[in-house]
Amino acid sequence: MPLHKQSGAFSKGFFAALQNEVFINTTHRSHVNGRWFDQNRLYMAVGYRLSKRADLETGYLNQYLKAAGNNANTVNHIWQLALYTRL
Repeated sequence: MPLHKQSGAFSKGFFAALQNEVFINTTHRSHVNGRWFDQNRLYMAVGYRLSKRADLETGYLNQYLKAAGNNANTVNHIWQLALYTRL
């Protein structure tokens, strides 16, 4: 989502990104953790579109993994810096 108004297609400037992914097991649950729910990934970022073909982005990813059986669940806190290109 661009952080400033721009006429036409977004081609340069700052933007924000928000993403949430939920992973479920529809088959072979016993091979993963024995449950329907496997993991959730929440990602929040800010970035700068350098051109129509390149973005520079930094953000935080919170990854929650459901463990098998009575084992402790895992929560990963990840900070990311990335350069994305569109070919």
